[in-house]
Amino acid sequence: MRRGFIISGAAGRMGQEIVHLLETRRAEIIATIDHRGRGTHESIRELQIVGGGKGCVLIDFSSPTGLLECLKWCEKHRVPIVSGTTGISDRHHRALKAAAKKVPVLWSPNMSRGVNIMNEIIREFGHILGDFDVQVEEAHHKRKKDRPSGTARLLQTSLCDATGRKVPAPISIRGGGIFGIHKLWAMSESEVLTIEHTALNRKVFAEGAIEAAVWLSNKRPALYAYRDLLK
Repeated sequence: MRRGFIISGAAGRMGQEIVHLLETRRAEIIATIDHRGRGTHESIRELQIVGGGKGCVLIDFSSPTGLLECLKWCEKHRVPIVSGTTGISDRHHRALKAAAKKVPVLWSPNMSRGVNIMNEIIREFGHILGDFDVQVEEAHHKRKKDRPSGTARLLQTSLCDATGRKVPAPISIRGGGIFGIHKLWAMSESEVLTIEHTALNRKVFAEGAIEAAVWLSNKRPALYAYRDLLK
């Protein structure tokens, strides 16, 4: 089945990267949504599609408010949604779970395969860190609003779950044009272990989001994470 893509947050840095990548692959872009008037529609509420949304998937990199609007629209039209929007609250997580009862939903604070592999390493081996002191550190460009990043929060949660203990809050660095650096420090009196992921460009996140959208398009309604795709 040929898939059509709807991009929410299309004028943002991530949205532009996704649109560009889809265009180079000659994929069908049904609509671009951006509240600043730089998409085919300013609001997802304006979008009407033929065929009840069959074969469509929505990719959202907008804002917490935009995410809620997209979830409502996707529920109504039965369209799968992939979102990488960060800075969300418990209210948004509840909305994700509610929408997932009707449509396939995949939310991830990071769409990079490498970061998600790093997270799986932490989940799998965190329990053997013993008495190592641990610390998550992250660095992003100076325009990034949420601090710590959603990815750092994800890694910290996995670390807490794996070690069975409370760990320090992530250290956040903001500056320049850094796409994303995430690092786990594990430190004892005799040795230091580090696991680090560095994003070299924004394309890696766009590729991951598109891969997730294609994967999600034929799944049953449920709330998925990127780790489900890795399996």
